[in-house]
Amino acid sequence: MMTTIPIQQTSIISSYSTNLTKQTRYVASSDTTSQQSETRSLSDIAKKYDVENISPEEMAQMSQELYDNNHISLKIHALLSFQPELGDFDAILAQKTGTSSLSNQRRNFLQEWEDRLQSKQDEGLAIENTKKIVNLLQNLSALS
Repeated sequence: MMTTIPIQQTSIISSYSTNLTKQTRYVASSDTTSQQSETRSLSDIAKKYDVENISPEEMAQMSQELYDNNHISLKIHALLSFQPELGDFDAILAQKTGTSSLSNQRRNFLQEWEDRLQSKQDEGLAIENTKKIVNLLQNLSALS
């Protein structure tokens, strides 16, 4: 008899100049009950990452952990985990120029999202999701 395994789908979008392609990764979980009992607290995740000194790759990993543990919605996960530096273009550029990949360069994502929020407010754009992300990153920073 075959066992059915629940599948969760996450999307990682990488940029190729002006063309966007969608890559899909499937994560299988064998037992939903065991997943729930292993849920990591927001505090545990916060201690693992420093949002004021984090690489794009780590930011995407943190976002996945937050989503997997039901701390953020799929929409917020998509916004947080979209890191253009994780695409093939960055790796090719780094290889051709002999520089290091931007995907591993640490930066202050809390400051970047605060700046984004301020810019959107100044321009009168919708800020709901950006505000949620800033609040999340501020909470994670305080808990770390």
